[in-house]
Amino acid sequence: MIKEQFKNKWYYLLILVLYWGSLLFICITLTLLGWYGGDVQIAGFVWSVGLFAIFWFIKKIFYYFMFRDNILPNKKDSSI
Repeated sequence: MIKEQFKNKWYYLLILVLYWGSLLFICITLTLLGWYGGDVQIAGFVWSVGLFAIFWFIKKIFYYFMFRDNILPNKKDSSI
């Protein structure tokens, strides 16, 4: 499938909402739990950054299998 065609599908917005909504909800939850429930307040931020990295990796793997995108961009690619 071509990436532009995928972005025009009706379910693309639903996937975006589920992806970013779940990431935001879990990150806020981890931050609040780390802040109020833990001995070290910064732990929630650390777990949130780790979760964000995992979500980024899952998205890159999805794009690799769907569109054959590179997981890591080339040095020649200036779209970063």
